[in-house]
Amino acid sequence: MHAPNLEPDKRSFVGRQPILDAARKVWAYEILYRDSEENHARIVDDEQASRDTIVSAALDVGLSELVGDRRALINLSAKGLKRGLAYALPAKHVVLEILETVAASSENLALIEKAASHGYAIALDDFEYSPDKDRLVELAAYVKMDVLHLSDQDLAENSALLLKRGKKLIAEKIENEASFERCRSLGFSYFQGYYFARPEIVTAARVPPTKTAALRLLAKLHDPAATFAEFCDLITKDVTLSYKLLRHTNSAMFARPTKVDSVHRALILLGVTQVRQWASLLVLARVGAAQESLTLTAMIRARMAEILSTSLKRNSSSGFTVGMFSMLDALIGRPLLEVISELPLTDEVAAAILRREGVYGDILRAVMAYEEGAWDRVALAGIPDFAVVEAYVAAVTWAEALMESARG
Repeated sequence: MHAPNLEPDKRSFVGRQPILDAARKVWAYEILYRDSEENHARIVDDEQASRDTIVSAALDVGLSELVGDRRALINLSAKGLKRGLAYALPAKHVVLEILETVAASSENLALIEKAASHGYAIALDDFEYSPDKDRLVELAAYVKMDVLHLSDQDLAENSALLLKRGKKLIAEKIENEASFERCRSLGFSYFQGYYFARPEIVTAARVPPTKTAALRLLAKLHDPAATFAEFCDLITKDVTLSYKLLRHTNSAMFARPTKVDSVHRALILLGVTQVRQWASLLVLARVGAAQESLTLTAMIRARMAEILSTSLKRNSSSGFTVGMFSMLDALIGRPLLEVISELPLTDEVAAAILRREGVYGDILRAVMAYEEGAWDRVALAGIPDFAVVEAYVAAVTWAEALMESARG
């Protein structure tokens, strides 16, 4: 992985609060959203808070720095579940704390079940029992209850019901010894609150969004909702792209009898798909000449994934996007999870890039294995070995020619 440049004045913040066992020893830490050194959360959007917390904990500060060999409890919203934010975290060190705002819908339950099948322990946050939550309870290993919110009777009834179902109970907002002793007598295993410790703010240098302009342009280039006119306008307004597009279209490689003198005409002749790929290359190349080898690798990967997608009768454009965007963290200098969440990608494409899921995930794995020379992992169902080799050779030839045309 190529380490991005860090700016010391850019900081990442998270809160960390210990969760103790009955012997008052630290069992885990809850990782809390913070956006400054002020020790409280200003949450406007649950998904944004989940994403920022995961990015900060996993990539900026570092999970090992935050929790050592203990577990991290991290909140996850419904949108965060759907976007697969959890998969940026190592399952063996993380408990996914499902927010109380996550409805027990069939879609959410399926997503939680999927996360559990990947080895993630599930906790339910601010839990209060009702019959519609039975399936949620089945999927959870831990249940957290707010002792300040629940009456003594509700706390006793909820804890008894959940203990019968074999759940480990976590009491949160413990503020005095009497509350701790009561919850311990009710069968709670773990305890959290100001009585033991207030959240601690942890900061680290943040990977700065220095490439946001390039990322915004990439997002527009790959927006499936963009019309031909909008795409034409986008290229026209970028002086460098429009100049190089016209030079590329009029180059000797096309041997056109008449000169192409407008972006609109170039788009008609080349097609939106080809121009999108070509423009993406130029945008990535703007990141810096020192990364030209990375750009070439990304384009080879993209083209090879495109060819293999076509062979499998899948959308070739999606294959190209998966291949190219799988290297955005190295090219843009920002965490992949953070970058992908800002792009208008389908769930299928995002899942392939972030978690290597689905057909496109299989294609990406095969392409990356070929890059690494790991021949035993190159196999792709429905594609003979010689076709993979041919796809690679064709991708290299295409990418090198395109890079050459884009220089200058």
